[in-house]
Amino acid sequence: MNTYLVELISDLDEQVSAYVEAKDESEAEAIGITMLENGELNCAGQICAAATAVLV
Repeated sequence: MNTYLVELISDLDEQVSAYVEAKDESEAEAIGITMLENGELNCAGQICAAATAVLV
């Protein structure tokens, strides 16, 4: 497992980021999107418009 910085843009054009533990970039993005959709991030939007993950 590695630590990734996941940056997300919501459907309301809000930018949020979170650190997640994942095996690769695609899993990190999926975790971040799930967190956004479940309302776990400090963000009014709950639909992901874009996501990127960077190994830190």
